[in-house]
Amino acid sequence: MAAMKWKLDSRLEIKSAAQGLVEHLKDRIKDGDGKPWTDQNFTALREFAEQIDAKASCFHKPRSGYEHDRKEFLWDFIACRPDGGISLVAESEQAVSSEGNVVNLQHDFEKLLYVFAPLRVLIAKAKSREHAALLAKSLAVYANGCCKNFNPGSAFVLHFCPWGGIDPISYIWQSDGDPAPLKIEAIDFGNPI
Repeated sequence: MAAMKWKLDSRLEIKSAAQGLVEHLKDRIKDGDGKPWTDQNFTALREFAEQIDAKASCFHKPRSGYEHDRKEFLWDFIACRPDGGISLVAESEQAVSSEGNVVNLQHDFEKLLYVFAPLRVLIAKAKSREHAALLAKSLAVYANGCCKNFNPGSAFVLHFCPWGGIDPISYIWQSDGDPAPLKIEAIDFGNPI
């Protein structure tokens, strides 16, 4: 069995994995349209998920050659570790050129706010680097208006692909704290289970 390249047990490990994800996506996610663009996103995410755990189960829109994968479940892409739950969750959105499309982007992004996963990524198109910065700022305001509590140490990666072949731009946001095992306590009796 291949050794895990990325561990996700502490805030620093999650941040390092998020930075590794940005590097991984940088040369793999290019400008494009339609199903080919979506397919390249999911291929890149699958490759990275397998660096977290070679036995990762991936869920996304079926693609030729990945018949053993399961259809997307709530999010566009998820990768699960056999004993660690969801390790990576992603949304992929192409259209962000109009105000209506930005609202759709916010709604896709909102789905990432509520999942318990150390790595969450939004891959989206942008008109330019400046447009990507405006979208990131808008999503930061939106996130803080939707949700006040995030699981400790989780990292959000915003990966924007500007039109016209301009190099991608990425942002990493991370919540405070380290992940911790769930402490199960029987509230009715006040005694640990």
